[in-house]
Formats: sequence, C-alpha cells, structure tokens
Amino acid sequence: MVLQLALIVLWSSSHPNEPLMGVPSAAVSFVASVIILLLSHFEGRKATRPSTLLNVYLVLSILFDAAGVRTLWNLHGQYKNVAAVQSASIGVKISMLLLEARQKGPYLLQPYRDYPPEAKSGFWNLSFVWWLNRLFITGFRKLMTTQDLFDIDRDLRSEVAGHRLSHSWNDQGR
Repeated sequence: MVLQLALIVLWSSSHPNEPLMGVPSAAVSFVASVIILLLSHFEGRKATRPSTLLNVYLVLSILFDAAGVRTLWNLHGQYKNVAAVQSASIGVKISMLLLEARQKGPYLLQPYRDYPPEAKSGFWNLSFVWWLNRLFITGFRKLMTTQDLFDIDRDLRSEVAGHRLSHSWNDQGR
C-alpha cells in the first residue's frame, strides 16, 4: 500500500510538462491494494481455504505490471525511479501471492482443522490436484489401509446424503 502511494507521488512529480497518464493507474492500484488488504483480512478469518479471487487477481496483476515495468525500464532512465518502485511493488505482490496461496490448516480453529485436505486447499492446489500428492506418496511407500485415506467431506457422508435423499423423496410424493 505504501509503494502504491509512493507511485502516485512519483508519477505526479516526475515530469510536470507531460500528461500524467500514470497517476490514474497508480491511484487505482492504491485503491486495489486497500481492497486486497481488507479482503485478505476478512477471508482469512471466515474461510477455510485461501481466497481464489485474490490469487487470480494477484497473478493477473503481476503479469500486467511486469509488462509495464519492462517498458518503464526500456525508456532509458526517464522513469527510472518509477520503474524501481514498480519493480518493488511486483516483488511485494509475488510475496503476497505465495502467502495467500498457502493452506490455512495450522491456523484454523479445532472444528475446521479436521476438514479433509480438499476442503482446505486453495485455487492452485485444486487446479493441479496437488492435495492428492501426500496420498500418492503414502501409497508408493507402503501398502495403504483405510486409515491412510482422508476423511470424507461432511456433506458427502451417508447420513447427510441419505437424509437429503429421503427429504427430497418425501417432497416429490406430495
């Protein structure tokens, strides 16, 4: 957030005779950083898995910012300070992405800690099915038993599914 504020100051003071195209972009980035901070805080307290919205936004933002920074560095020193701060901002976003993509398992309260890995996995884990790697490694090292398998999601247990089925069946009979 501080780097985004520094970008606003640098863009507005770097070349006073040129149109200030970077100021609106830096202002939108500043507002986005405030929203990221709030969203990360609220989703960190209320969700069992990392935020998909934040992960996708950060990846896209890093890609687009990297193209802009490359252009700023290629302007041969005209915007050297802006490029340096923007590069630092990309570094911070990469750190945020790595931290946001981590599972929250150790930080969850007790009833949520026992959820299966699929329920606690984030966007990248679910996209590439990385949450199954631990199960594959266990199966490679030894003969697996039912104790080695993950607990099934609570919504998929037979009691819950049977109750929903009987409720739907009774509703159709009316």
